[in-house]
Amino acid sequence: MVRKTHCNRGHERTPSNLDRWGKCRECVRINNRAFQKSHPERNYARPGYKREWSAANPERKAFHGAKTRCTDPNADSWKYYGGRGIEFRFESFNQFLLCVGERPGPEYSLERINPDGHYEPGNVRWATTPEQARNKRKIVLDYEPIRIILGFKQTIQGEV
Repeated sequence: MVRKTHCNRGHERTPSNLDRWGKCRECVRINNRAFQKSHPERNYARPGYKREWSAANPERKAFHGAKTRCTDPNADSWKYYGGRGIEFRFESFNQFLLCVGERPGPEYSLERINPDGHYEPGNVRWATTPEQARNKRKIVLDYEPIRIILGFKQTIQGEV
């Protein structure tokens, strides 16, 4: 005979009714609802609501990604941003959001208008991948007497 056990609230404990940590699924559901009711500022029930601190918020993700690239020496891409002297000059996420606005669509990502400038108001926008591909740092190759500038518009200066 199988002995039936119950959780603290009296729900039957069966293998199908337990989550992977051994907690009763019904109790977890009740606890989650109670938490949501006690935190109305996080209004989870509103349709289309995105928590502002969530990774599901693309603007928040772009903000933190840019900030990390410029301020965290342990970040993989720090050498291309903070290591080159690029600074993150937004005081808060709200200032950032007022400056760039909401992302127009999933194909857009954050771009600096001047690739050698800082992340600051007036120098950031949402751009597509082809737009960003045209906005790269200039590479200057000096071979006396010729100077080659590689960028969106390549130019050759001097006698060829």
